[in-house]
Amino acid sequence: MITKDDVVQYAQKARVGIDMARNEIALTFLLERIANSEINDRVIFKGGSAIKKFILGPTGRFSVDVDFAALSQFRGENLDNVKEALLLLVENDAEDEVSFYIDSFEEAGPGTIQADCSYTSNFGDGNFEMDITESKTPPILGTKWKTPISQSYFSLFDFTPSPILTTYEAEGMAEKLAAIHRRSDNRNPKDIFDLWSWFSKNCPAKEDVDALKKLWPVRLWLDGQTWRGPSWFENVRAKDFDWYMLEKTVGGGVKSFEPEKIIAELKERILEWIDKDPYQILKDAKSHSKSLREINGEVTRILKRLNNNEISLV
Repeated sequence: MITKDDVVQYAQKARVGIDMARNEIALTFLLERIANSEINDRVIFKGGSAIKKFILGPTGRFSVDVDFAALSQFRGENLDNVKEALLLLVENDAEDEVSFYIDSFEEAGPGTIQADCSYTSNFGDGNFEMDITESKTPPILGTKWKTPISQSYFSLFDFTPSPILTTYEAEGMAEKLAAIHRRSDNRNPKDIFDLWSWFSKNCPAKEDVDALKKLWPVRLWLDGQTWRGPSWFENVRAKDFDWYMLEKTVGGGVKSFEPEKIIAELKERILEWIDKDPYQILKDAKSHSKSLREINGEVTRILKRLNNNEISLV
């Protein structure tokens, strides 16, 4: 059984606050509950928390929320059914150390639920936000089962964390890059930091970087965004962001990294290819004159195979 002293020790090792360390541990219990449920193949775990859990592990940024996407089995069902499948699962009794609660929820947009959640446990209480999105299109590369990267507190569990459904690494980073494009005016640097961490701390394989280059225009198009045009990333500046928004989520706080260096290193990685558009997907993001089926054809040509399977959006 995990104790409050265990949380304090983990927080000190990770160089974050106790509340952040406690949430990290509690959310691992939540993922285990989902992994062993009847809907384990119907929701995808994604976003910043998934990047930490599955890609960066101890070196990743802590996250204050969790993001899920409902897979195709839910398509055609109304939002109440999506809510019932996942939100009620959170509140169901389970044979573990944590009790989760849904304090409130609302429709944050078409097909999206935003829930304020809390939990109680022997190692302390806390709260977090959970977003559930009803996917309009499946992940471009499909999904994969992935086991959380081992962290120091795993030795305290009486279980081994189970695999959970998530997206491929390159697609997760393409979503981050599209989020940077979409959120360039809100001053939140979390997506910038996550993408930089992937490049600088994870040493991604060449094939994953190549996939990112080709995926990001498609992600932009599928998100319905209007491309900002050539040089949009070249104009990104460290001063455009409020880096203190990361203060609680990064080990050691803002003093542990240099924002200007982060931006400079990302530009070295990205500027060479960010505006290349051989299949005219970025330009079409302005008009959306192409259909989803046409975009699907481009994707099939761009990414011919993944694990010997043809890729299809429709």
